[in-house]
Amino acid sequence: MGYIKIWVHLVVSTKNRQPLLDADIRKQVFDHMLENAIDKDIYIDFINGYYEHVHCLISLGPGQNIDKILMLLKGESSHWINHGYEPQVKPWTQIPLQSSGVLYPPPSAGLFNYQF
Repeated sequence: MGYIKIWVHLVVSTKNRQPLLDADIRKQVFDHMLENAIDKDIYIDFINGYYEHVHCLISLGPGQNIDKILMLLKGESSHWINHGYEPQVKPWTQIPLQSSGVLYPPPSAGLFNYQF
């Protein structure tokens, strides 16, 4: 059987593109989405975002489709933000870090790169 690899770039936004993902919540949302993806056997290669949207680079596995992946990631993370999110600002999210060649910009830049 041949080898097939399908990569999908998903961009999901907040409702009405409201700038709700400030520096305090953005990293926690990314971490939560990554944990949720691992639980559901979804491979996220890269996650990034800004105040009103999140980018995910996802590799589709056998039996997975874009509709199901989007429902699992966006639906669950939206539910978590609306019903289970408790703000937690960790001290190490306030400084730039170097890890695996990926520079994490400071929160004042309004942008986090998180490589999984």
